[in-house]
Amino acid sequence: MKFNKLLFAFTILLISILLFESISNLDIGRTKNDYLTNKEKMKTDKYENIEALKNFAKSKIEIIKQNRILESNKATNRIYLIIGILLLQITIQILNKKPNG
Repeated sequence: MKFNKLLFAFTILLISILLFESISNLDIGRTKNDYLTNKEKMKTDKYENIEALKNFAKSKIEIIKQNRILESNKATNRIYLIIGILLLQITIQILNKKPNG
C-alpha cells in the first residue's frame, strides 16, 4: 500500500509541474506583449538605412527561430511528463486490481 501512495504522490508532483509550467507561460493582461511589440515598432521606425533595417529584421527572425526551438523543447518535456503520469496511473491500476476468487 505504501508503494501505491508513493506512486500517487509522484503523479501529483508531475501534474503540479505541468500546471506550474502552463501558468507561468500565461500572459493574462496581454500588456507585456503589447509593450514589447510597440517598442520594437518604434525601433524599426527609426531606421533610415535599408541595410541596417535588413540586419535588424534578420536578427529578429533568428530570435523567433530560437523561441520556436525553446517552445518545442518545452513541449517535448510536457509530453514526457504526460507519458510518465499515464504509466504511473496504469501501474497504480494494475496494483489495485483485486485477484478473482
